[in-house]
Amino acid sequence: YKGIFARDIALAGINIMAGYPYSGEWVFERIEPDHFGWDRSAKDQCLLDSEYFFEDSLISATTIFERYQNLDMASRKAIENYTINYSKYSIAALPLDVTAAGKLPVYKAVWRDLTVDTFGYVTDIFGQRILHRINYVEEGEENPKYTFKDLVPYKDLTTYQKRVLKGGVTAQLYVDMWRQCVFVPQEILTAGPGDRRVKDIVLEYGPLPYQEPDLYKPTNMLPPYKVGTWSYMNGELLSPVDVVINPQRMINRFLSVMENQINNSGGAGVVFDKDLTGATPEDEIRNKINRGEAIGVNAKGRGVQNIFGRYDSTPKEAIVAFSNLIENFKLGIEQVTGMNEAVKGESSNPDQLVGVMQLMIQRGSVIQAPFYKAIMDLYKGCYQSIATSGKRYYIDNNVELIDAVGEDSADI
Repeated sequence: YKGIFARDIALAGINIMAGYPYSGEWVFERIEPDHFGWDRSAKDQCLLDSEYFFEDSLISATTIFERYQNLDMASRKAIENYTINYSKYSIAALPLDVTAAGKLPVYKAVWRDLTVDTFGYVTDIFGQRILHRINYVEEGEENPKYTFKDLVPYKDLTTYQKRVLKGGVTAQLYVDMWRQCVFVPQEILTAGPGDRRVKDIVLEYGPLPYQEPDLYKPTNMLPPYKVGTWSYMNGELLSPVDVVINPQRMINRFLSVMENQINNSGGAGVVFDKDLTGATPEDEIRNKINRGEAIGVNAKGRGVQNIFGRYDSTPKEAIVAFSNLIENFKLGIEQVTGMNEAVKGESSNPDQLVGVMQLMIQRGSVIQAPFYKAIMDLYKGCYQSIATSGKRYYIDNNVELIDAVGEDSADI
């Protein structure tokens, strides 16, 4: 995925992955940036504080029927009618995409919700005092991990911990819960000759499976989408292409002007006055000019400087000026992006000192640090998802876990 992520960051300034259980494995899916949306009021670079996300994708009818088994027959017919009529009509006023023929636009919305649980401070197996749910049965478990007998006595709590629990040994605390809804909008299904009575089709809904609690804040759930951004400020997302696109447009305009001048330019040659060359044929004059021989003319004493001249319609100094401007704009792009000669493996100075070359590479790398950090943030989020949600999923589906680590390690 690294090459794809680098392209996503360069063009869109964001890369997205979503983890989910599938066929006994905890897998990740890349979300295309132009098919993804989020809460624009979020401030965090990785969108950890976003209140909602959404995405859309094109899925074939057969895949929908296979993946969502609980659809009624009316919904199946509406989906089938859409795939049949797609090639005849523009769906929901959207431009017709022949590559999407036979596939249905499916939308997924994920939003942060709340639930109430009993929390208290307990001592875990490592001897650390943590805030945890009490009498709560985790997914895949039969008994609660901590009960009231595991609570830390009130007299042993710190002032801060007593304030968190509102003056008791336990407290009802509101905690995050991510909910989802996968659906097909009515506007899609009723386009063309579709049945106008068809409503939105909900394929799946409810709490997200194997949610990922923040290990440092048990009342907070990490988002299901792992995101890395290049430059994100107050809801606005920038990409490296956004930064260099205006200088590149100017370069393209200079190239267009240069091309026009070159296309309209000609060559250079000799001009002569046919009235003063007498009876000498033009072909003979051209041959003598090409051979550098003398040419006799009837100048009638007025001098030969008025008989021969030169014309020149070759590209002039303007072409060189535009070429210099292009190089200046390219230099500006390199300064903004940090892609200097050293980083690109080039050098206009063969006598460049090694230390100076290293400094150039380091400075270019500092400017490019947000690019690599965006990819790092994404992978870090995926690894955390594996450690938190993937671990619980493999424990519940221990066939794959036994294959990976053996029966003894799986039991542990």
